[in-house]
Amino acid sequence: MEKVIKGFKGNRFKQKVFMLFSNKSKQKNDLLSFVSEIEKKYDISKKSFKEIIERIYYIPSWSSFLTVTFIVTIFFLLSFVPFGKIPKESNTYQNLVTILAGISAIIFALVIFTAESSHESEESDKMRVLLKQGFLFPLVTFVILTFIVLLLGYANSFTIVLIMCVGFLTIFSISNIIRTLLDKNFFFQGRTEFLKERFKDSVVWEIGKRLGNNVLLSKLEKEIMLVLNPWVKANNKYHIFRSQKSGVITNIDLEKLKKFSELLEEEANRNGKAFNKLVEETENINIKANGPPNKKLLEQNRNRYLLKGFRDTVDEAHNELICIDKTLIKDQSTLHKLNNLVKECFTIKEIYDPSEAIRKNVEGLKYQFIKAIRNGVELNEFKEMYISLAEAFLETISKLGGYSLKQAREERDSLFGGFKEIRWLWSDIGDFLQEAAKTKNVTIIDNVFYFTYRYCLSCD
Repeated sequence: MEKVIKGFKGNRFKQKVFMLFSNKSKQKNDLLSFVSEIEKKYDISKKSFKEIIERIYYIPSWSSFLTVTFIVTIFFLLSFVPFGKIPKESNTYQNLVTILAGISAIIFALVIFTAESSHESEESDKMRVLLKQGFLFPLVTFVILTFIVLLLGYANSFTIVLIMCVGFLTIFSISNIIRTLLDKNFFFQGRTEFLKERFKDSVVWEIGKRLGNNVLLSKLEKEIMLVLNPWVKANNKYHIFRSQKSGVITNIDLEKLKKFSELLEEEANRNGKAFNKLVEETENINIKANGPPNKKLLEQNRNRYLLKGFRDTVDEAHNELICIDKTLIKDQSTLHKLNNLVKECFTIKEIYDPSEAIRKNVEGLKYQFIKAIRNGVELNEFKEMYISLAEAFLETISKLGGYSLKQAREERDSLFGGFKEIRWLWSDIGDFLQEAAKTKNVTIIDNVFYFTYRYCLSCD
């Protein structure tokens, strides 16, 4: 069980995780349930009320759409109340439609402007910050649904209130966008919060991935007679079980995977093969009445590989899930049953992988940092952003007890090779030091070296 939590500090945490996994395994035998319970118990993925509200109003999702829909639905129902009723044939109603159309034109102009800002390579994150500060997605949703209210419902005083709300929200959005464009500190703060938030998502995702894979490793080659080896080259020597879907492996059913390995072992035994060392099979027929029974030695064959782990990516070019030596299976009906079990073992969904997005964001920040070093301009903003990313990692990992130096080294040398987020940051810092040395400017070199020292202190 130590493998399940290897790298995380504190015996109390290890004991709690062991008890939680033991209890959870009695109820559900899937990795997602275990990982979700750990994240919930230790508040790894817990967000503040402010963060939840911010996510609702700037990230396109069902939660943001349903939140806006709920608010507009209330006004839609209130439009049937006979209070200050406005006939659709009246000039007042036509004026309301015209005002709403004018507001809509402004909102869609803001969307186009924000999209165009993404073409500026100098500030590649500008569009993302503007989308967040201007909460454009819920605003666009709001105005479209308001048009539906005018179309399907009746107009009354509450309809006027609804259009006024859209107008005030548009003013607030414009003011935030203008402030972001004019005030560098406001833009810097928004960009830092954005990167830090996305970086935390990536770390939480990676923690869940590692917990799930370590649970999987603790079961493989023991209860589940398979070997995790993603580097095996699946060729014509193997029966290859492929996924028909592309996406991310969001769950693995350990009970079904165990049934798969047991069925495979039964078929392998019939073909003179076994997973463990030379198993002896005693037959019931004796050569002589009082003589010893016949014994059959089974050849050890562990060429049965699990090629994908928890939260690994599956695509058309890399859709192999399991491969097994062809000498283990000769019966086609058993092969068909195994193929059906594989489909039940893995849950694959087309979902968002936070690590892919944040890497692109950090790369953009890196190139701007390097350009600033080459041009000899101010580096403080870029340094603060990198330090904030390190702090985001530490804030997240501290919820599990943190790392000791020994455990961090063990984690680095483990099968999963340490957290890739930290590898990104340290690789970038190495590039900054090289670029600073190339300038042969003592001031720039001293500035970057001091930043490296400060960065190390922030990670201590």
